[in-house]
Amino acid sequence: MATVWGVAMLAAIVGCALSAMPISDVVHCRYTGADGHTYDLSPLVAKNGSHMITGQAFDIESYNIYSPKGSMADQLNYTFYLQVCRNVTNAPSACKKPAPILRINPDETCTALGNINAAIFDVNPGADGVYLSYYHGDPSGGSRVFHYQSSMFFVCDNSTEFNPMFEHQTNWYHSHFKIFTKHACK
Repeated sequence: MATVWGVAMLAAIVGCALSAMPISDVVHCRYTGADGHTYDLSPLVAKNGSHMITGQAFDIESYNIYSPKGSMADQLNYTFYLQVCRNVTNAPSACKKPAPILRINPDETCTALGNINAAIFDVNPGADGVYLSYYHGDPSGGSRVFHYQSSMFFVCDNSTEFNPMFEHQTNWYHSHFKIFTKHACK
């Protein structure tokens, strides 16, 4: 009798632990947080293969930032092809390998900012919504160790379907995008 009770108790504990565990489902483009709320971002998958945005940055000490605050650095113009939970399917000819975010550089070369097979959702720090990170993009600066990566922060805005902006790239080759959308609201 004690064994049956022990097994039942273990099953109850494991069930409770798993029910509070966040679930990152990139394939179905959903994230369920520890509070049980599910964010369904599947409506943001671009039907035409990608969302195209442009962004300006300033090259400062081999990385770029959105606002140089008085720096004498030259402004760089980028074009980004973003796809949510999928690879871009209408990539420009300069892009040779599939990726969920592609950046067209000022010299017309293409950089993959992540890999769809190395992606995960998590809850936004300090704001309602979630973020999707893509890791293991193109090697950065000729390195065999460091690779480009990116994060798309989906921020709650009940007034819009999809409003993306490029924020910045860190000195560790991590690009940040902010996307305002009603699909990030609770």
